[in-house]
Amino acid sequence: MTAAPFDVCGRLPEGTTVLEASAGTGKTFTIAALAV
Repeated sequence: MTAAPFDVCGRLPEGTTVLEASAGTGKTFTIAALAV
């Protein structure tokens, strides 16, 4: 499975998005920054 390109300044993708990363990589911080 290949990850689709993601533009952090663009619109959030519609539908379900999977975020996979190791512990301590800032997942929660990143999601909060994108959503606010």
